[in-house]
Amino acid sequence: MIRSFALILAGVTLRIQLPVSLIAGIAFDHAYPVIAWSCWVPNLLLAEWFLRHRHVGDSLTQVQAHSRLVQVHLIRVLHSAAQPLTSEPGIPCDARSSP
Repeated sequence: MIRSFALILAGVTLRIQLPVSLIAGIAFDHAYPVIAWSCWVPNLLLAEWFLRHRHVGDSLTQVQAHSRLVQVHLIRVLHSAAQPLTSEPGIPCDARSSP
């Protein structure tokens, strides 16, 4: 998603670089082919740098914490399923029906 945004932003970068090159006195015929390539390369390099240097540990810790919560919930569900069914606290269902 970040790379896609960087490539879409190349159109904006092109429109910024073209007037700058014209102000610098570079002819449009010479500037346009270079700028057409150079407008997306810096954006993509910046996106790659961002993706490689963001804090992956933070998101990994959140995933591990969520995984632990799921495990605890699953253990509670399995534990409650293993308990005998009772109509009253402390009295198993089969003891209730005996004379």
